Amino acid sequence: MTPRPDLEFDHLVAAVADLSTGARELHERTGLAAVPGGRHPGHGTHNAIVPLGAGYIELVAIESPVDAETSPFGRAVAARIATGGGLFAVCLRTAAIEPVTASLGLETAGMEREMPDGTTLTWKLAGLAEALDRRLPFFIEWSVEPDRHPGRASADHRVTPTGIAWVEVPVDAAFLARWVGASKLDLRPVGPDAPMRAAINTAEGLIGI
Repeated sequence: MTPRPDLEFDHLVAAVADLSTGARELHERTGLAAVPGGRHPGHGTHNAIVPLGAGYIELVAIESPVDAETSPFGRAVAARIATGGGLFAVCLRTAAIEPVTASLGLETAGMEREMPDGTTLTWKLAGLAEALDRRLPFFIEWSVEPDRHPGRASADHRVTPTGIAWVEVPVDAAFLARWVGASKLDLRPVGPDAPMRAAINTAEGLIGI
């Protein structure tokens, strides 16, 4: 098993039919607040960010159905919304994505998101197709300063989040172990038909997502 001790939880991806409604319902239920995110050019999606300090939750909705239909990510978001929405992917952060991609036979893709203030966030991504098809974790290497990471944004939470505690992933345990290697992450394999679930660490205790 390949050691990957640097892997950290980066973010959870949840599909919602409407960003404002999804953010409001999450805040009412958990005390976690969202802030405006931006657009994903070419994918027909837009998002809101729930910053958690060391990570975040990404609420994603369809902005342009026409563009979403041409994108695997857009189609996956639309399909998840059609079945009720909710968590459907987990992203793991690394400081060096090339060794991960090389060991797993993945390709790295450069991506970007347009921010509401007109600036652009950039990052490298790998394994997204596998995440959408097989619900495996995917990988990210950010190309921004740490203080610009989405998890560091300020939000009007009613609780004090400190990051993602654990994630239940509906994949085979042995394959998940080979995929993420030897890491410190609390990734919990569950049955293939089980929903993805997660918990957020807060100063007030764990919050289920």
